[in-house]
Amino acid sequence: MTPMLRVEGLSLRLPDCDLRDVCLDVARGECLCLMGPTGAGKTVLIEAIAGVRTPGRGRVWLEGRELTGVPAWARGIAYVPQDAALFPHLTVADNVAYGLVERRLPAETIAARVAHATDLLGVGHLLHRRPTTLSGGEAQRVALARALVLQAGLLLLDEPFAAVDERNREDLGTRVSALHRSLGTAVIHVSHSFEEAMAVADRICVLDAGRVAQVATPDELLRRPNGEFVATFTGARNVVPGNVSRSSNNGCLFQAGDLCIPVPGDHQGPARLVVRPEDILLLPLASGVLPPGRIPGRITRVTGSGSLLRVEVSTDGVLWTVLALRREAQREGVEIHPGTAVALALPPDAIHLII
Repeated sequence: MTPMLRVEGLSLRLPDCDLRDVCLDVARGECLCLMGPTGAGKTVLIEAIAGVRTPGRGRVWLEGRELTGVPAWARGIAYVPQDAALFPHLTVADNVAYGLVERRLPAETIAARVAHATDLLGVGHLLHRRPTTLSGGEAQRVALARALVLQAGLLLLDEPFAAVDERNREDLGTRVSALHRSLGTAVIHVSHSFEEAMAVADRICVLDAGRVAQVATPDELLRRPNGEFVATFTGARNVVPGNVSRSSNNGCLFQAGDLCIPVPGDHQGPARLVVRPEDILLLPLASGVLPPGRIPGRITRVTGSGSLLRVEVSTDGVLWTVLALRREAQREGVEIHPGTAVALALPPDAIHLII
């Protein structure tokens, strides 16, 4: 199936950003979240797709139409920049309707679309206000409404909920997602929040210094990072270099110093073991031989005072980070404080090897 959007080998060099051979596909009705550290090229990439910036090389296709060299206004793309960019001399109603008026749509169609979008985004009561009288969150909602009424094939959102308070962010994301899916719009959504990305994204693209590091579903990205950068960026914390060898029972063992852990798969050789901190179980250290997959250690640091604690555990030279629920640890009989001897349990399905 031909994707709604295709980006082929897009490259663009700027003083503070260097996009290099970016390739992306976005399907009809799909939301792709762009993530990455500051300066990775997220905003520059969507500006190049929108036609705001001219890439040094590469091509952009939308619904089978090549957009290379097409001016921004003629691309049929709806774009919401970080700063909302509302026209200060127009009312909210006129701002939202602007693109429809330019397209010379019938007045009744314009009125219906404006009413639907502004009601959906909770700004219907602001239609007669000027942008200078709006809060940051209100202005961002109006900018979203102005983009959504166009019903364009592609919607580009650059941190669209950044100015919206946390209490309303999830609700707004759900509303925008429902509308773009109903219209079959492809969406590229820039976000710095994993919680936001997990809520709205079908897939996430992680950029690293202008290159695509990995494109995957949210669950794949968290559970199966393809490299150490993605693993640490997504909060895996526990990335341990070592070596995998065949064990006596025909399975495989990961070894790092005195650490020896059964691992899935048949890879042999250098590897890095990745386990997310929320997947490690904190257990009391029982006497005797520990079963496979359990590691003896000692708590070195505890942070947090609520129900969720971040616990650092030292085991044979490896420092592990564990996110532990206080109530669950107490139920297991673990006293969570520095100096306590504990056992770490690594569930086999939580272990991932970066080869």
